[in-house]
Amino acid sequence: EIEGFTGKVPLGHHATLAMPEQEGAVKIYTSNIRFGMTYPGIFSDPKSREYQSLLPGTKWESLQKVPRAWKGSKDADLSEMPGPHGYADLIQVVNDPNVNNQPAWTIALFKDQGFLWFSLKDPEVLNSTVFWMENHGRHGHPWNGRNNCLGLEDVTAYFADGLAASTKDNLLNQAGVSTTVDLQADKPTKIHYIQGALKLPENFTDIQDVGFQAGKINLISTSGQIISAPVRHEFLKSGILQ
Repeated sequence: EIEGFTGKVPLGHHATLAMPEQEGAVKIYTSNIRFGMTYPGIFSDPKSREYQSLLPGTKWESLQKVPRAWKGSKDADLSEMPGPHGYADLIQVVNDPNVNNQPAWTIALFKDQGFLWFSLKDPEVLNSTVFWMENHGRHGHPWNGRNNCLGLEDVTAYFADGLAASTKDNLLNQAGVSTTVDLQADKPTKIHYIQGALKLPENFTDIQDVGFQAGKINLISTSGQIISAPVRHEFLKSGILQ
């Protein structure tokens, strides 16, 4: 809840997940997206001993087909994390409009560790998710090539560029995607958000869909297995937890 401020601002949550060293060990799933975009500028500057692998400023429709920076290279599959060792990249995916009045969601499935992480949000409030991918790609101080993590950041913002870039004309708001939330001094702004973790049953390896029932979510695999968990997802709209 944000109170006492006025004006247009970018905002969001910044969940950061530690990644295993094995390439592709974590599977990423999202609810339907309108499109995704690679950060349009230099996210990792070689002058600072930082390196990125994705083609800047490209627009695409699937996490599984994201253009790489090098001509003739195979597209990156960002549904499998971490990616190649030695790079740090940033993308943003824009959620589909909430036609069924259901939450938008993101899931990171850690098969070898036996659990998954999930987030739920109202896409009319937080309309995008920024993927901040760090896989030993920053070799300067203070990182020294040590960091291996994934930020799954549910936002209404222009990438990670802050207030000025989000309030000006930019590639996303030119495409009809709001990059700010309008705060009002006389009315608190409430951003309802849910995240959690669930243990995986044996042989549960992927996510096909997420279903919502009263006070419950159902995570459905392609083999038909279901993980059901008591989650008061209605809170995202109502703000009520009882």
